Amino acid sequence: MKQTIKKFIFLTIIVVSPFFPNVSKGQITIGKSVECRAILITKSNKIISAGKDNLITIWNIETKQVEKILKGHTDYIYSLSMDTSENILVSASWDKTIKVWSLKTYENNFTLSGHKEIIQSVYISKNGSLIASASGAVGSDIENVIKIWDAKDGKLMKTIGTHKAPIMGVVIYNNNKNLVSVSRDDKRAEIWDLQNYTLVKGIDIGNWSQELSVSNDGKYFVCGADTTIRLYNLVTNSWERRFKGHSLPILALSFLPDNENILSGSSDKKICLWNIKDDKPKQIYTFHEGTVTSISVSRDGKYFVSCDKLGKIICCEIKNPKNYFVLTNQ
Repeated sequence: MKQTIKKFIFLTIIVVSPFFPNVSKGQITIGKSVECRAILITKSNKIISAGKDNLITIWNIETKQVEKILKGHTDYIYSLSMDTSENILVSASWDKTIKVWSLKTYENNFTLSGHKEIIQSVYISKNGSLIASASGAVGSDIENVIKIWDAKDGKLMKTIGTHKAPIMGVVIYNNNKNLVSVSRDDKRAEIWDLQNYTLVKGIDIGNWSQELSVSNDGKYFVCGADTTIRLYNLVTNSWERRFKGHSLPILALSFLPDNENILSGSSDKKICLWNIKDDKPKQIYTFHEGTVTSISVSRDGKYFVSCDKLGKIICCEIKNPKNYFVLTNQ
């Protein structure tokens, strides 16, 4: 039986932001009204989101128009990533495929197939040359692996990983020399050498983890540990700090470009801003009414976008929480 999905979202501008100077107050029908799982913000004032309707929606806030809806996946899109130059977008789905898209033409360049289980996370390297995808499903032991792909031609380069449970986060860093991953139920992180595909270190997180972010300078990673955030120093190879402020599991994390601040989102519907040297949040944002599933920070570090399981999307000025707008289901 084919499911009918209502493809509308109402954009309610609460406060006009200088980041989007041409947006005025009011309601604009532009998007979709289903669970959102992944979100990105681009330097050209676009927001890219994806989720349970199997679609990728790209719209330009300034013109108040959807630029494109990308179709091709046949199941829940769980992860999005783009290169630093914003030429390539990659999407990962529970249909067990990764799609590589051109952000210039919005065409699907090619599709990567080979995973035997649903894909939970995808990451394209900053220079757009490598893609890492991570798989696994709760209650299934069919596959919990990471695949490394050539982003130019889609060639599978290597399958790695020793996780015993679904791999929920994967990031390539250090000029494509290393990769870090986190797993849900084996409560473990892994650091890999991508030059010879060897495991450098397995790290006990202490609790199940569903999200991961690496600082732009490659010195730290943060991951969820149930309701706690843990900061790991990749230079000294040691845990450095715990952040406690959420009451339910952490599902979204993002370093700011300054390498000193972190945004976290949780099933408790809150977003918290942290400095890596302070274990108390600098700011708590309470816009969401559902589980926060993804956060993305603008290149200049001034704004974030976030989404939740109810389909709501927030765009907010980080230092001025009163300056925000909301995409809400009606």
